Amino acid sequence: HVAVTTRQLATLIGAGFPLVSALDALAPQTKSHGFKKIITQIKDSIVEGNSFAQALSKYPTTFSSLYVNMVRAGETSGTLEIVLDRLADITEKQQALMARIQTALAYPMFMLVFGTIVLFVLLIYIVPSFTSIFADMHQTLPAPTRLLIFLGDFFKTYWWMIFIILGMI
Repeated sequence: HVAVTTRQLATLIGAGFPLVSALDALAPQTKSHGFKKIITQIKDSIVEGNSFAQALSKYPTTFSSLYVNMVRAGETSGTLEIVLDRLADITEKQQALMARIQTALAYPMFMLVFGTIVLFVLLIYIVPSFTSIFADMHQTLPAPTRLLIFLGDFFKTYWWMIFIILGMI
């Protein structure tokens, strides 16, 4: 919403619209009810006499300090439409980067979850079937094998602890 609104605001200001009129025109076009409310409050703050940057700084979760400071510089220098256009570019590039990061992490996260499920199934159902074979051999088992048998027994008995640990994490 921020990138689209910034781009539209830059276009309107570049076309000669006053800032308050441009914000007034953008508010009804915004699809997000929460963001529409923010735009309206920013417009009201400007009407009360605050600068655009001061009005934006009241919403640090929506507008970063870089965004606010660039708007302040644009207001001071009289090139607000150029600054808003560049901010729209920056915001769009940040969104594209975040989308690429999320896409890149989706497959590893899926494999992690799927691999963990397979590991627990192996420890709970498969390893105990081999335990009887090892018990019949009457030999001392290596430490990794004993650890696997212990983990299989532990998860089979205390499977509900997995959900508690995941909830705490």
